[in-house]
Amino acid sequence: ALHRCRNKTVLQVSRRSVQQYKQQTMPAQRRRRGARLITSCATVTLTFVALLAFYQLEPLQVETTVSQPQIPKHQLRPPARVARHVDRQVPPKAQKHFYSQPSSSHTAAALTKRGWRQTKNPEEAEVLWYQRKQLIDWGHVQKWQLVNHVRRERDIGHKRNLARRLQGTAAARWVPETYDLSDKVQAANFAKVALEEEPSSAIKWLVKRPGTDGGKGIELVQNARDVLDGTSVKRSMKDRLAQRYVSDLLLTPDGRKFDLRVYWVVASFRPELVLYGGGTLRVSASNFTGGGKGTHLTNAAQQQGGHSSHDESTRRSMQELWDQLSSEKREGWPADPAAYVDCHIRKTIQDVWRAYESTEKHLLEPRETHDAFILLGLDVMIDANLNVYLSEVQSGCGLPTNTKAVRDVVLKLVPDLLDVVFAVKDASYNEKPPHAAAIALAEARGFE
Repeated sequence: ALHRCRNKTVLQVSRRSVQQYKQQTMPAQRRRRGARLITSCATVTLTFVALLAFYQLEPLQVETTVSQPQIPKHQLRPPARVARHVDRQVPPKAQKHFYSQPSSSHTAAALTKRGWRQTKNPEEAEVLWYQRKQLIDWGHVQKWQLVNHVRRERDIGHKRNLARRLQGTAAARWVPETYDLSDKVQAANFAKVALEEEPSSAIKWLVKRPGTDGGKGIELVQNARDVLDGTSVKRSMKDRLAQRYVSDLLLTPDGRKFDLRVYWVVASFRPELVLYGGGTLRVSASNFTGGGKGTHLTNAAQQQGGHSSHDESTRRSMQELWDQLSSEKREGWPADPAAYVDCHIRKTIQDVWRAYESTEKHLLEPRETHDAFILLGLDVMIDANLNVYLSEVQSGCGLPTNTKAVRDVVLKLVPDLLDVVFAVKDASYNEKPPHAAAIALAEARGFE
């Protein structure tokens, strides 16, 4: 009973305390709320009055006689020059050091001959050379390093990415009729063409697996309906590319099929410097009238002996093609067929490169480093009317030396390429016109 009495007394005292606190604080809270309300109303009123006055005023008319210049499309992207050797702030321990994968590459030999030292740590090298771009750890690449690849290089070296990018551009004129079977619309268009096409014993189509090279993953198709399951593309073919087979090709004097592997170099991105470096003929090991996959595909991996073959007839110099064109001079050909074909190869490279441009920057432009350089391969075919057809672009193209023709090209190409790249790197920041010294050197070394 005593305990209950004490609790009741405490509760009564507590209630009186709360009531007294409310009586003391409530008037102050009400005053603060009123002040905030008055301030808010005044702010809204003044804002409304200001807006009303603003929209009642007439706009100020300013007459000017200065017209804005029309900037050509190719100049919309400013030539954003970046720092070169000194401005890139290469750490002292990394200067004149290079990392090569594989370690015994042609590039390693050329750099060693120039007095550079090879390191086993890629983070301590000024120049990084990788034959396979998949081995690059982009997370550890430094801004000041010079790399022979860019991160988005797959966009140009992958068959499907290349086909999609070239659609609707000037470069599409060099590409044979191609359908991306992973795209529903293009697959339906191919099915329509296949159903309308008459069966034939001749090869009509090449069905390619996009992520392969060396002629692997390519099927020779005589009847396009073999790719279909009823009226639609087979499920097993929906990851492929279907490309029209160019049958009326120009052959070598001994009756073999060939295509051209030409090398081109992106020596700099800021500003761009793209060079054409010549190439070789890839020739089938057997006569074109024969059978077998190696007859129709000129890739070295599809020939007897593969890349280790020393058959000189499978890799020939470009000069042999120019001599053949000059000696034959068929009816309907231009007066100088060699110059005509060479000009069209250059235009193909230009159109392919411009297909990756945008109004702000090149889509392949490096982001991890200040600048980069790339050695690319371009595979083209020539038909009997001297039309040039683009087969594919090789990223990280091989540099074999198994035959004299390709050895003469590669062993000259790599040192000359490095000389031009270093001329770009060591140029003055304010060099005008840009790359003047590098371009002069490139022309002296045979680049165009």
